[in-house]
Amino acid sequence: MRLYLRGTVWWGDFRDSAGRRRRIALFPNRAASEETGRRIERLISFRAAGLPPDADTNAWLASCPDRIRERLARFGIIDPVRIAGCRPLPELIEAWRKALLAKGTSETQANIVSCRVARVLVAIPPVRKGTRPRTVPGCGFRTFPEIRIDQVREVLNAMREAGEISAQTCSYYVTACKSFTKWAVREGLAITDPLACLSKPVEKAVRQDLRRVRRVITPEEARKLLAATASGPERAGLTGPERALLYRLAFETGLRRGELLALTAGDFDLDADPPRLWLGGGRTKSGKDADIPLRDGTAGMLREHLRNKLPVAKVFDVQSKDNLTDAFQADLSDAGIPYRDESGRYFDIHAMRHCTATWLADAGVHPKTVQDIMRHSGLDVTLRYFKRTVLRKRAEALASFPSLTVEPTSAIREGTGNAPVATDAIRPDTHVVGMAQGEAQGRSDKDATYCQANKLGQNASGFPSRRSWVRNPSPAPVCVPEFRQNLNGSCWGSSAS
Repeated sequence: MRLYLRGTVWWGDFRDSAGRRRRIALFPNRAASEETGRRIERLISFRAAGLPPDADTNAWLASCPDRIRERLARFGIIDPVRIAGCRPLPELIEAWRKALLAKGTSETQANIVSCRVARVLVAIPPVRKGTRPRTVPGCGFRTFPEIRIDQVREVLNAMREAGEISAQTCSYYVTACKSFTKWAVREGLAITDPLACLSKPVEKAVRQDLRRVRRVITPEEARKLLAATASGPERAGLTGPERALLYRLAFETGLRRGELLALTAGDFDLDADPPRLWLGGGRTKSGKDADIPLRDGTAGMLREHLRNKLPVAKVFDVQSKDNLTDAFQADLSDAGIPYRDESGRYFDIHAMRHCTATWLADAGVHPKTVQDIMRHSGLDVTLRYFKRTVLRKRAEALASFPSLTVEPTSAIREGTGNAPVATDAIRPDTHVVGMAQGEAQGRSDKDATYCQANKLGQNASGFPSRRSWVRNPSPAPVCVPEFRQNLNGSCWGSSAS
């Protein structure tokens, strides 16, 4: 490349891969201009060979001024997409959000994940009402090439240590950030994924850092809640009977809060056999259509509730989700059910869905059927609600286990009138009684001799045993001659001297 000075700025004169002559304004500094000229020539060589630029050239291209990148893209030396990759990061995040919407993601979900990415990669977003205070700043990246995995890890760890997010929420943030960077590579806005090696917290850390543990109430408590709600005042824009119908539908169908509030009168087919509820995929968490059967009693209440509603009218016209949460806590207080029990477990609106799965499991419903009703993505999620059923089966299995309780043995003490006494109550000097028992039980002469020898405090050779020194120092002398006679070869009970 030939450099020449025009005014105070150095210009470069060169030919591209097609042989066309090009001119580009560089910098007032000659050394910087010469370095830029060498980089441009390297880009031309890559273009002529049909190869992508290497990592070093990509890093330089990301750091060079926008006017030079735009000029090189106009000359055809670099792809115009590379210019888009160097746009401000908030613009790319917004483009990614629009791509999610075009793919079919719900607007709520697209807004949530885009805010998570902006929270970590850019800066602190505005604090919403009712959320935890946010004191940890984001990474502050301005463009995509500035993203570094080590800084992202530091910010996520700082957010966990500050108590802003739990380990489970940290996993959601990691998933959102990696989804954004993968989209950028797929769209050609970047050559490599800077967060490809970013991992989620391990499962053990997630289990140990649960911020909200939900509990399941009994059916009796649920009936108590419905009765207290039906007689309660108007809250969150709904009367007491309307809220009771909402809670009853949540208990019996397992619908989530957002799905309940998205219901319209046209979603119900109450004249079918059985009555059913149809919810389109655009309003479910999984994005799949949901066809849910209804109980006859609930169908009758819904028929009365929807009598004067148009098919497009909301079934439950709630003011806002926050107001519904406040109303639910007030209804729990009226029913005498704690919102947070002594062990710190919560019973919120989503906990009614947990009750649905747990009650079905306790009733003996097959896990695959429970998974279909709850619309779980995998059977492993459904099996979490079979803990009480599994525990009951384990207790039944252990009930058939052999008993290990030791029954106390009994013996006959002389002078007790054949009354059974514990074995440990027999004194060591009762060897004659023990010998009599040995003969009564049909023992052989050898066994009876060994039994008497032990009771006399002597071993098989006729010498005092170690046991006799401690427990029986003075055995009865009347039995000794007879015992020695047996050891000399005579039969037991003979009169030989």
